[in-house]
Amino acid sequence: MNIITFLMGAKISPVRPGKGLQAPSEDLPKLQQYYRQHIQPKASQYERLRIKSLKQCRTRVALFVLTLVVTLLLVWHYWYDLMYYSSLGPEASFALALTPVLLMFFWCQKPIKAFQKQVKKNLFPLIFRYFGDDFTFSPNDGLPLRPFRDAGILPKHDIAHSSDFITGSYKQVELGISELVLKSEYRDSKNKKRTSEVFKGLAMTFTVPQNFGCHAVLIRDRGLLGKLSSSYSGLKQMKLEDPVFEKEFDVFADNQINGRVLMNPLFMERLLDLSKKFGRDLRCAFHGRQLLILFPSNKDRFETASIFEGATFEKEFSQIHSEMQQLFAIIDILKLETRTGYQA
Repeated sequence: MNIITFLMGAKISPVRPGKGLQAPSEDLPKLQQYYRQHIQPKASQYERLRIKSLKQCRTRVALFVLTLVVTLLLVWHYWYDLMYYSSLGPEASFALALTPVLLMFFWCQKPIKAFQKQVKKNLFPLIFRYFGDDFTFSPNDGLPLRPFRDAGILPKHDIAHSSDFITGSYKQVELGISELVLKSEYRDSKNKKRTSEVFKGLAMTFTVPQNFGCHAVLIRDRGLLGKLSSSYSGLKQMKLEDPVFEKEFDVFADNQINGRVLMNPLFMERLLDLSKKFGRDLRCAFHGRQLLILFPSNKDRFETASIFEGATFEKEFSQIHSEMQQLFAIIDILKLETRTGYQA
């Protein structure tokens, strides 16, 4: 079923079985075992809820269409009276007439939104526990932004929205992961307040046992202007030995000695690989015991599958597993678990 067949009145019935879990062959047996033991027993319950949500939505859509038709007929029939007796003007009068329609449009979506919200609240934490007993998932919470601000890599913004907060540990490295959207406010030519998106993607923290002994910031090469004037107070630009890395990144550090230890040739090679794998516009910083990374992405991660697909949660589990393996690769590629740090 899809949105077209749904609106055309296709029968809403349970969907079984799913397409199966998707994962590399070496990971699949463990994934399947966890799925059968912890997730599959709950699938039938959520499948019944999915069916109920779709039926409620279809009933509301029928009422929405009826309301829309009646409203348009009334507006068309009484348009002259509206214009003659109302002091609001054509645009405001039309908007006022359509207000009930818009409210009903959002009302139609509520059953589906409620279903998706319940899945993320109750089932996703169970999925994330597959990666370790200490893993948690909170859809409405977000990663604290102060460490990114203190490290000097947080873009200037007026509005911040952070969600889908994941915490846990991998190879003795503590992880914090969250989806993040930053917006700035401005006035247009008519002095109306507008917003523009300055960042959308993932914010990540990797906390190691000891202090790195250096505050270092890595950003994409900003050209001549960036090399002449740094906005990072107290940090000095480092001259690096790797010309390929220096062409890609500008690096600033408050401790040139420890900075060079961190920016050794092997690390620079791994970070270049990471940049190619996770996004060329990533920016990161070493600050205290943390490696902080921001990388832009328009993709919404850690979301439920389409409401028109069966609630087997095989797709969600497979997708989350794939995403988490990519994030674990950051630790593997940079070998953070071997970094004992340097006391400042």
